[in-house]
Amino acid sequence: MNLLQQENAEQTILVSLESASGFYILLEDSETMTDQVEITLPKTTFYEGSNFTATVNFRTRSSSGASTPTTVHYRVEDLTNKEVITDWTSVTPGSSVSISVTPTMNAIKSDVNHQERKQLIVKADSGLDTQAIGQATWRVKNLQGIS
Repeated sequence: MNLLQQENAEQTILVSLESASGFYILLEDSETMTDQVEITLPKTTFYEGSNFTATVNFRTRSSSGASTPTTVHYRVEDLTNKEVITDWTSVTPGSSVSISVTPTMNAIKSDVNHQERKQLIVKADSGLDTQAIGQATWRVKNLQGIS
């Protein structure tokens, strides 16, 4: 069987030029699907005591289109000191949500650290078959005595 391959931005189309019953089209997905929970931070390093807003977008795996989950929860952790800063907190669901990271969340816990790593975990559809989790990390620089 001779195949003619044509590619576009969303998929690869394989057209059979020889078959007993004429030609047919086989669709083969060639695009990697976006994760269902996508977290965007304005940058990856912040000074202690600063604040920022994380933007979270929810997408379906099949089409990469916007999706609104039934529930949204987030948690903030201090990875350096192995502590929970903010335990699971609910957010009003939407296809896109904003999560405020406050100066208290970006406080340095141990003055001996030059920097500390923090993590935001976002969970959509908690406990359902469609549950998805995303995470983002950032560094907080110690300004020696600000917090």
